[in-house]
Amino acid sequence: MVGFIKYGTAVVLLVGLAAGLSQDIQESIGTQWRRAIGDPGQVCFDDESSRMKDPFSARLDSYIEESPGSVRVTYRAKNSYGAYEIGKVRCVVTGRSVSPLATKLARELDQLRLDREAATDRLEKLRRENACLLERNREIVAGRETLRDCKLVR
Repeated sequence: MVGFIKYGTAVVLLVGLAAGLSQDIQESIGTQWRRAIGDPGQVCFDDESSRMKDPFSARLDSYIEESPGSVRVTYRAKNSYGAYEIGKVRCVVTGRSVSPLATKLARELDQLRLDREAATDRLEKLRRENACLLERNREIVAGRETLRDCKLVR
């Protein structure tokens, strides 16, 4: 109970202090708080931002915990041209650190899912094109002029 009171008091104190501060300072306080409590989204973001070209420009937008320990983070950061871009990254967090091997495997699994979806879409387009070409050939064999245009899938 004492820990809860201290924790609650700290939150009230931070919120009260932050009300009169600039947004940058409020964000900084929020970031430091998330780091102090070992927030999985912040842990993932810090790990990813350490490899960015301009890590000081990076800002954590949001994150969701997909499963225990698996976090997907959305952030904004400057690219090589100085423009801000939105990025998304997935991490597997254990305790207060990112598990490199589990994160690599999770990202590879995500890529395989995307590749499978793309292959499924391409296969469906090829099936539709094939059906169109078969119908066009039937019309030609039957002696009917056809204006059917079956777009080739690239």
